This record gives sequence, C-alpha cells and structure tokens, in this order.
Amino acid sequence: MDFTPIQQRLMEVLQDGELHNQWELFDCLQDSQASLENLRTHICLLRKKLKNRGQEIISNTSRGRLTEGIPQYQLVRLISSSYS
Repeated sequence: MDFTPIQQRLMEVLQDGELHNQWELFDCLQDSQASLENLRTHICLLRKKLKNRGQEIISNTSRGRLTEGIPQYQLVRLISSSYS
C-alpha cells in the first residue's frame, strides 16, 4: 500500500497496537507550523486507506488522572462478522 511519508511515520508508531496520545503522533508531522487539525486530517486519510486492509485507527479520550481528555489512538485489526 502506498503511504505518504507522514502516513508511514504514523504507521511506524501505531504498528505496536498500543495506545498513543496525540502528542506522540503529532511528532510524526515534523513541521513546526503543523496543528492538531493537521494531525486529525492525516489520521482520517490514513483510516480510509487502512479500511481496505481490514484495519482501523480507533480513538479513545481517556479520563485517567495523567491523560485527562487527551485523545489516544490505536491501530486495530477489524474482525469480519457473519451477522453483517
């Protein structure tokens, strides 16, 4: 699959299947002028590519003490269902 350089860097971080906060992923943009909106746009475009591969990036807004309200992202593999 063809990923842009930014998408490739995002995938390198997400490929471990763990939760990553938005600031970890923000570093993948490598642009001092980038914004969180830019990050969300890149994640949205990456999600579209991954859907065809049976993968998805899910987001979770944690309510833990250390990550209060900070979005976290995780790469997951989708399970096909015979109920669909």
